[in-house]
Amino acid sequence: MLAFVSVPFLVSLSLTHFLGDALNEYSFSEIALVTFLITTTPVSLGVIFRHFKTSIAVKIETGLERLAYVLWTIIVLGAVASAAENVMTNFSQVVMGLLFLPIVMTCFGLILGRLSNLTRTESKTLAIEASIQNSPMALTLTVLISGVSSGLPDLALPAAVYSLTMYAVAFPAVILLRRWGDGAKQTPGFNPTADSPAG
Repeated sequence: MLAFVSVPFLVSLSLTHFLGDALNEYSFSEIALVTFLITTTPVSLGVIFRHFKTSIAVKIETGLERLAYVLWTIIVLGAVASAAENVMTNFSQVVMGLLFLPIVMTCFGLILGRLSNLTRTESKTLAIEASIQNSPMALTLTVLISGVSSGLPDLALPAAVYSLTMYAVAFPAVILLRRWGDGAKQTPGFNPTADSPAG
C-alpha cells in the first residue's frame, strides 16, 4: 500500500549509489506516480470493493487471481523475449547473483517470521512473499528511468533475469515448505488450561 512512498526513495538511493555520474535525468514524482498506479491503486480498489461487495468479491476472486497470473506471465515473458539477445549475452554474468538473491530472501523471510512469533503457515507465506517481487513494476520503472522509446534498456536486465530466477527458487521452496507441518500459534504467556475448572 505504501510502495509509492518507499519505492521512489529506494530507487533514487540505489541509482545514485550504483550509477553515479552515469545516471540519466529522471523524475522522482513520475516514479512515485507510476508506482502508485501499478501497486497502490489496484490494491486499494480491491480492498474497498471487497469491503462493500464481499459476496461478489468472494465469487470472482479465484477467476481474477488466475487472470492476473496469466497477464503477469504474458508481461514478463514478453519483456524477456523483447530483450532476448541482451539477456542471453549477459545471462552468465548475472544469473548466479540473481539466483542467490531469492534464496537469501526466502531464508530471511522464514527466519524473520519465526523470530516474530508467527505461525509456521504465516512464516512460510512471508518467506515466499519476500522472494517473489513485482517484476512488471521493476521493468516499467527501468524503462521510465532510462527514457527509451522501444525495447528494454540494459538497466532492465537484472529485473528480467530475476523474473525467471525467483520462480526457479520459489517452486522448489514451496514443495519443501509444504513438508514442514503447521504449528498452532500460542500467545506468549497464555496458558490455555489456566481458566479450566479443577478436576
